[in-house]
Amino acid sequence: MEEYSQVEIGKKIRDMRLNKNISINKVSKITGLTPSFISQFERGLTSASIDSIIKLADAIDVKLTMLFSDNVNQESQSKNPVIIRKSERPSLSSGSTNNMLEYLLTHPDSKLEVYLSKLNPGASTSSKFSNNGVDEFLLILEGKLEIEVENVNYVLSEGDTMTMDGSLSKSWENSSDSVTTILWIYNRA
Repeated sequence: MEEYSQVEIGKKIRDMRLNKNISINKVSKITGLTPSFISQFERGLTSASIDSIIKLADAIDVKLTMLFSDNVNQESQSKNPVIIRKSERPSLSSGSTNNMLEYLLTHPDSKLEVYLSKLNPGASTSSKFSNNGVDEFLLILEGKLEIEVENVNYVLSEGDTMTMDGSLSKSWENSSDSVTTILWIYNRA
């Protein structure tokens, strides 16, 4: 598994933001993250949670998969199957919590984004978030996840699934004493 560093991700976000002429202040207003935090993350001076990285990618209208594009087979025009070996999956760990997000889909032009997420006990989103223009599906492969969607709480256990409009406000927490593993699928309209 090839792990991307927070520094690499921050630099990519900065480069993509600048290429789109989007100011840090605009990103701050969209994400709720402070301009100083965004600047520090982009320069590799601080780490970010996975949900903050998702917020930043959404704010600059970039699929999260594009942050992994250096290691992704770019032959999206090909009709041949593309295989990505477990040992070659791009991944990202979240700062001090060691939560892991692995990128499973190999076609960056696809409307689907597929991730495997491993959340340590106590892991949670730092705030509520939404993903506009996305249908979300999740499958709990192992453990338990508490998820709040539009101020309604749900508890999902191994084998449970949930689908929702990504624009709904949500937050989650692994309140169990074991790792929770989740398959996330985003379908962009």
